[in-house]
This record gives sequence, structure tokens and C-alpha cells, in this order.
Amino acid sequence: MTYIDIIERVLTDKAEGLQSAANQIWSFAEIRYEEYKSAALLADLLEAEGFAVERRAGGIETAFVASYGEGQPVVAILGEFDALPNLSQEGEVVRYKPIIPGGNGHGCGHNLLGVGSLAAAMALKACKEELGLAGTVRFYGCPAEEGGGGQGLHGP
Repeated sequence: MTYIDIIERVLTDKAEGLQSAANQIWSFAEIRYEEYKSAALLADLLEAEGFAVERRAGGIETAFVASYGEGQPVVAILGEFDALPNLSQEGEVVRYKPIIPGGNGHGCGHNLLGVGSLAAAMALKACKEELGLAGTVRFYGCPAEEGGGGQGLHGP
């Protein structure tokens, strides 16, 4: 089996759960440093996949680091999940239709970026296991990418 076969199988098998996670994060619409539900959802899913999860990374409540395997190489994947203020929007609607007028929403698609990164980590883990690859898969749960400096993990 090739890595392409493994990736296609994992993404197909996990598609429904990944879509559900993206929709949940969309509905949470949590802004910088308030992404408690979103961070917990992603961290819980990674733990269920066998990743060791360090929560509150860098002393930030909604930051986390998930790791699988050990040694080199270390392949790191960044997952964002924060929303923006004043962008509340119903899904699958092509015109402005807020769920909550003035509420938070995902204008940049971080609900998809975080879950897409989760999918990549899951697929890479499966490749590592099935092909006997060395190294570590690491997922960095990145809060507050929008205006909060979360990628530097230096807090609010």
C-alpha cells in the first residue's frame, strides 16, 4: 500500500467526523483566546487518535500541542480555530444572514483550517504506522491567530 492509498483511505473513513468537527467549530465561533470549546474538541479528537496532548501550551488556556511518535524527523502541523467579531453568518447562504446580529463568525475559514490540519495529522500518523516511518507527528493548536498573536504563543 502506498502513502497515497493510506491518505485516501483515512480521509474517506474520517470524512463524516471531520465535517462534523468543522461544523461544530463554525457554530462555536469563539474569538481570540476564548476558543475553549474549539480547542477542547480538536484536542479530544487527537487524543482519541492516540496523540499525547499537552493542554495550556505556553501558559495559554486554548493553546495545545499534540504529539505522536518520537525522534526525527519532526513534522509539525499548525491548526487554527479562532473566529472574528461581527462576522456571524448562517452556513450555506450566499448573502449576509447573521445567526446573531453583531455576533462572532468564521470569515477566514479557521473552522476548516483547524480541521484540515487535524485530517493531515491523522493521515500522517496512519502513514507512519503502516509504512513503518520514523519520527514524530506534532500538531500545534493555535488560538488567537486573528489579531491576538497566538502563533507566537505570547498571550493576550
